[in-house]
Amino acid sequence: MINEFQEIQTVQFQEHPVIDISQTEPHVYDISAAGLETPSSFLEKGAFLIDIYCKSLIHKIQFLAKNDITDFIDYQCSLVKNPLLWLDHLESLLELNYILFESICNKSRMHKLYVIVQLKRNELKPRRKPLKSQLYDLEEVASNEMVKFDFRTVKFDLNNLTTYEDRKAYLIELKAEFLESDQYILMNNGKSLDNLIDIEMEKLDRLESIKPTSQSMIKPTKPANNNQLRINGKVNVLVDAFYQMLYEIRSDNKPYLNYSPTEVAQFITNHFLDKDGFEIPISTIRTILSPGKSDKRPSTDKKLKLNNGLM
Repeated sequence: MINEFQEIQTVQFQEHPVIDISQTEPHVYDISAAGLETPSSFLEKGAFLIDIYCKSLIHKIQFLAKNDITDFIDYQCSLVKNPLLWLDHLESLLELNYILFESICNKSRMHKLYVIVQLKRNELKPRRKPLKSQLYDLEEVASNEMVKFDFRTVKFDLNNLTTYEDRKAYLIELKAEFLESDQYILMNNGKSLDNLIDIEMEKLDRLESIKPTSQSMIKPTKPANNNQLRINGKVNVLVDAFYQMLYEIRSDNKPYLNYSPTEVAQFITNHFLDKDGFEIPISTIRTILSPGKSDKRPSTDKKLKLNNGLM
C-alpha cells in the first residue's frame, strides 16, 4: 500500500513527466499526486520532489493491472526525450526497492515488468553490426540465452505462474524475445524453442476452453459472510462515494480518506456485496476509483453528493 512506501531508495530521474491533477484530469497511465499528501505539481519552493515522483511511480506500477504494464511503459517512454535513460532509471529504482516492492506484489508481476523493460530497451536501441572487440560479450550473452531458452527453465517459470493470463503473456514475450535474438538456438533435443512454445500455448488454450464447461455444472452460490453489507443499487454509485472522499473532499487541506486507492478497493470488496448478494470484483472497483475513468462513475444527477463544505 502507499503508506508502506514512506522510506524508499530514490533515483535521480533526469526526466520525470507528471500531471498536475489540480489542472488536468490524468490519463490512467499518467504519474500524478493522486492519493498522496503532496503538492499536485510535485513542486515545493520551486524544487521538484523527486522522492515523491519515485514513490508515485512505484505505486502506479503496483496499482496497474498486469495486462496494462506494457502500455504503461510505452506511454511513459513516449513522454520523454531519452526513453532509454528513463528505462535505465526505472530499472535502478526497482532494483533498489526490490524487497519493499516484493512485499506487496507477486513475483510474476516483477518478472513480467523486467521482461517488458528489456524488450522495450531492445526495441529502442539502434541495430548495428557488432565489432570484433565485442565478440567476447556476445559469447556471454549467448551463454545466458542458452539458460533462458532452455525448455527446462521455461517449464520451471511456468510452474511458478498461477493464472492462464500470466502464463500466456510469459510465453508470448519469451517467443518474441527468442525470435528477435541473433541466433536461433537448436537445443531441447533438437527442437526449436518457438515450436515448443507453440505447443505449450495450444495446451494452455485447450485447458482454458474446457473450464466453463466443467464450471457450468456448478450452480453459483452466494457468499455467506455476515460481515458484508448488501447494497440495493449500482456498484459505481457506492464506489464513487469513496472516490469523492479520496480525491474531491478535503478536511484541513488533507484528503477526507487518507488511504491509497488499493486499500480502499480492498475495503469495499471485503465489506460490501452487490445487489444480487455476490462479492464485488476488486478489478471493477479499481477501475471506477481510477481518476482517468470518469466514464465508469455515475453522472452528476445520479451520484451521492457528499461534499458538505469540508474543502
